[in-house]
Amino acid sequence: MERIPWTQIYAFSALAGLGLYMFTQQVLVLLLAFIPFAVRLWLANYRKRQLDTELLAFLMDLRISLPLQGSLLRALQELARQGKTRPAGIVSRYLEGGFQGDGLELLDRLAQDTAITHLRDLVAWTRAAAEGTMKVDAPLEHALTRLRGEMYTTARENMQRIPTRLTVLVLPALLGPAIVVLLYPMVARLLAAMGGMSWAGGY
Repeated sequence: MERIPWTQIYAFSALAGLGLYMFTQQVLVLLLAFIPFAVRLWLANYRKRQLDTELLAFLMDLRISLPLQGSLLRALQELARQGKTRPAGIVSRYLEGGFQGDGLELLDRLAQDTAITHLRDLVAWTRAAAEGTMKVDAPLEHALTRLRGEMYTTARENMQRIPTRLTVLVLPALLGPAIVVLLYPMVARLLAAMGGMSWAGGY
């Protein structure tokens, strides 16, 4: 999405909307200028949902694999071998590049390179667990609980915004005919009066 020339798209849509308005004299065509903003917002939200879903799958796989493999490093190696999610694919590239270190260092590198807050928190909690200030299984539970809560909150907020978004989209379509209905009698009387004056003045 970063490679999309949004500035040029904004300028083109604004010019297109203005040109269509000058040609059709329809106010609704000016909404064309706002379409790229809506598309960009939708793409950003979609990308965020997709990343959160992949991260949730990665953390759940890690929670399942950790007891089976016996260590964080072997669990990450197993996830990298399976390669089901994008974070697992990144870990796989680290290992193929000759990574040398333990599981916590590997997880920390993943967190730093992706700049994902949930992974950074997981690293901090894992260090705390290694120092004995947290239970061993607590870091992943905390990370999963927080991520699920954030995803639920985002979904609920999006649901609450639906009526407002529908109103914004429908309002211009409703106002156009409404304005015509309200103003038509006044305009008709004015035109009739002007026509009568011209007719009377013609004699």
